Amino acid sequence: MRVIVHADFTDFSGLNFGGDACFWCLGITSTGMTEADYSRVTHDYTLAAAKVLVRPTMTFVFRPAMIQALHGIKSRTRLYSVPTRERVGQAMLRVVKKGFSKKVLENVDINAASREI
Repeated sequence: MRVIVHADFTDFSGLNFGGDACFWCLGITSTGMTEADYSRVTHDYTLAAAKVLVRPTMTFVFRPAMIQALHGIKSRTRLYSVPTRERVGQAMLRVVKKGFSKKVLENVDINAASREI
């Protein structure tokens, strides 16, 4: 695993990622944001990265919309109640290793994929 620190999330063209998977986990709650700012972070940044990363040998795993905090950690966003962080991580690994029948996973799919690792 390699962590890359990058300042311009609208342009990834100068980076050489290599590898065979990207876990794209950047995101933010929409609470208190304008629609334009929320769209820039959750949509535009993701597409900018995907345009550079997506290729036949790369699995690009998009971030989940809701994650349940565990072990005494409380989410600042009450709506984020499922699935757990452990299940998200397990599901992400399963999707990279074995694929999945769907391109977009709903909560029920994430929970199912986490049990299949």
